Amino acid sequence: MDLHGLTVQNAYNEFNRAVNDCRSKGIKKLHVITGIGEIKRELPIWCETNPKVKSYIIKEGQGSFLVKIQ
Repeated sequence: MDLHGLTVQNAYNEFNRAVNDCRSKGIKKLHVITGIGEIKRELPIWCETNPKVKSYIIKEGQGSFLVKIQ
């Protein structure tokens, strides 16, 4: 999913919607493109506070993450 260019609040809402959708469909991995701005700084916090997220890996310098869903 691409969050690049969204407001932080819209990106947060879209991220949570996507995590919920993935979990309900049995999808275990979500690739998230954030860009290099505020959303990139916020996404680790969103992952750490969402009980449906098992773990995440930051792809340094690329503005993207691989999020593993429980």
